[in-house]
Amino acid sequence: MNVDSWRSDWEVFTETAPHRHPFEPLSVDEIARAGELVRREISTLKHGDIKLLFSQIVLAEPSDKELVLKKEGGLWLSNVPVAPEYKIKIPRLAEVVAMIQTTKETAISLVQLGESSQQDRLASLEITKGKIQPAITSGEYTITAEVLKQYPPFIKLCRERGLDISKIRVDPWCPGYFTEADAPTKRLLWPSLYYQEEERDNIYARPLGGLEIMIDIQSREVIKFQPIPGKEIMALVPRDPLMNYETAPACSNAKKDATLKPLHITQPEGASFTVSGRKVEWQGWSFYVGFTSREGLVLHLGKFRDRPVFYRSSFAEMVVPYGDPEYPNFLKNAFDAGEDGLGRNTHSLTLGCDCKGLIYYFDAFLTTKEGTGKVIKNAICMHEEDDGIAWKHMDWRTGHTEVRRRRKLVISFVCTIANYEYGFYVDLHQNASVHFNVKLTGIVSTSAI
Repeated sequence: MNVDSWRSDWEVFTETAPHRHPFEPLSVDEIARAGELVRREISTLKHGDIKLLFSQIVLAEPSDKELVLKKEGGLWLSNVPVAPEYKIKIPRLAEVVAMIQTTKETAISLVQLGESSQQDRLASLEITKGKIQPAITSGEYTITAEVLKQYPPFIKLCRERGLDISKIRVDPWCPGYFTEADAPTKRLLWPSLYYQEEERDNIYARPLGGLEIMIDIQSREVIKFQPIPGKEIMALVPRDPLMNYETAPACSNAKKDATLKPLHITQPEGASFTVSGRKVEWQGWSFYVGFTSREGLVLHLGKFRDRPVFYRSSFAEMVVPYGDPEYPNFLKNAFDAGEDGLGRNTHSLTLGCDCKGLIYYFDAFLTTKEGTGKVIKNAICMHEEDDGIAWKHMDWRTGHTEVRRRRKLVISFVCTIANYEYGFYVDLHQNASVHFNVKLTGIVSTSAI
């Protein structure tokens, strides 16, 4: 019996919808439903109105690998096809992480999604305090700046230094865990300060230093504000005529190079891959495209010619230690996935700018801080690229030459975390190999000396 002949026995993949794969990301509607159910349940538990700040609502991926793999084709675990009676529905679960603002607690929930909101139910709920802190949300970056700019000693200092407080820009950083003072009993951020005199100035060209500042963003208070010994406080770097990157039309070079001619990439007969929902097939490869707020792009169940290559593939974490022993730079030890979220900071890609050629885009679905769903259009780019010579030989006796070119499939996304842009690329090759690439661009992180 071949695979296709018995795969049709598995038409119902999940409990919520026919033909929906267990790894298909949550939709905007599912995210909103899960958020509303958790809000309602916690409100009932706490006997009144509560204020929740949602950090993430993502698909709780099936934990039973064997079940998923057997549903997927039966060749992952053995060459023996699975009998149709093995058919078992996989519940569709949403993992919800939210902060209870009124009590400074963290709630981690699992919501089992039904065919409609009336069939949704809370599968589990754990509430903890002082043990963990969820990833930072975009709204909390804004809170950090607001709290600092309303702090009387900071206002006074800016006035004394002749600085317009409205032109000070704040980049919040997680402080790490160096002493018990950094324990997750409080939700702490420390601000890195810059001065942006003109609207289009490079923010990072004029750092302001000399202060040790720590902010509790849950209580909205400055808990540390003191000078750093030996450092000049809030000294403003003079303007430099070369400090700005020039503004230019989108997707073009700031200075046109007359010797650089247009480069067009065309595939008049279309792409060689096929897409069905979130499933992709190309040159013997098959896989499913997922996305999370923490990791961004996730590929599931990667097979090459029906042989397993990976069960789950993602950029799980990216640690960026700055290595400067001086305060506050030694605090710059960013966990960009866990603290900020690669997926959460992903942005829409533009044809001809971020990706060139015949492009297929996937959208991403994320939660807002209110627990509703939102769409990032064209968050993931997929396209084919020529990959040079795969094989070549010339018969020196006859001069006859044979050449084979190779091609690769590239799946990518780009995120912005403060000053840096990170491009993440997964390259699938025709020989079953997989390559992962990370591209760093954006603006260098600066600090006052």
